[in-house]
Amino acid sequence: MRGIASYQKNRVQAASQSQLLVMLLRKAVLKLDEAQRCHEAEDWPGWQAALHHVRAIYSELVFGLDHEVAPELCDNLRRLYVWCIRELNAASTGRQLERLAGVQRVCRTLLDGWVSNAGDEG
Repeated sequence: MRGIASYQKNRVQAASQSQLLVMLLRKAVLKLDEAQRCHEAEDWPGWQAALHHVRAIYSELVFGLDHEVAPELCDNLRRLYVWCIRELNAASTGRQLERLAGVQRVCRTLLDGWVSNAGDEG
C-alpha cells in the first residue's frame, strides 16, 4: 500500500493547477455518486461522510480562487461553489436526494468543461 500512497502523493505534488482542479472535480463526482448510493441503501453515516467530503472539496475550490487574475470569473465561481455547499448542507440535514441532483449536474458540467478545455490531464 505504501507504493500506491507514494505514487498518489507525488502525482498531486507534480500536478498543474488545472490538473488539480480536474482531480478534485472527479473526486467530487465519485463522492456524489457514492452519496446517492448510500441514500438509496439508507446508509446515513455513509451519506453524511460522502457529502462532507464533497463540501470539503467545494470549500477548497472557493479558497483556491485567484481573484487577482480574473475577478469577475472568480466571483461567479465563488457564488456557484457556495450555492453547491448550501445545497449539500440542505441535502445532508433533510436527507433530500433531489437537492443532490443539482450539485451533481453542476459538478459534472464543471468537470466536462475543464477536461474538454484543457484536455484530459488528470
